[in-house]
Amino acid sequence: MFDVQTPTGTIAQAASVFLYEKQKNEDGSYQYKELWTGLTNTDGVVRVPSHIGTDLKDLQVVVQGTFDADNGNSWFMYSREVNDIGTVTLASDNTVPVQLQTTNKEGKALTNAQYFISLKDEKGVTLTATRSINEENATVAPTVYLDKGAYNMYAHVKDAEDTYFLTQSNTTITDATTSLKFD
Repeated sequence: MFDVQTPTGTIAQAASVFLYEKQKNEDGSYQYKELWTGLTNTDGVVRVPSHIGTDLKDLQVVVQGTFDADNGNSWFMYSREVNDIGTVTLASDNTVPVQLQTTNKEGKALTNAQYFISLKDEKGVTLTATRSINEENATVAPTVYLDKGAYNMYAHVKDAEDTYFLTQSNTTITDATTSLKFD
């Protein structure tokens, strides 16, 4: 069972929880296989079905959700290695708030960009599928709370004249990261 909290310490309702298992390939490399996905309830809790197993050893859990922050609705993503049984609390121990921004070729801010993200592990192997951070044609660029680590991030926006698909591959989030600009 997972008890999920937002970066402000409140209950994370309707957060997506993903369990991954590392699988070795014949050549010695590895990849991640998604074992299970669930949503937290109104108490911020999600129970892992018994057919997944009660011994959550050496699994990676990724949590994604939204919450109300001072600057509006914000998005978060945590990743933890699980080596425990019973209730595991997932909180923002390692997250950094990052303001996303996209500009057009003239340098003008485009607030209606849609952003996408995939998480990488410490060796650069992609852990998660690419997922949307915000809705298409959003009116405000989001602030995302991310664990320190490596990500592939993308921005897509169409204005009156141009369409932009911008990437920030192998982006590293550190304590010093406060914003990420797509230009």
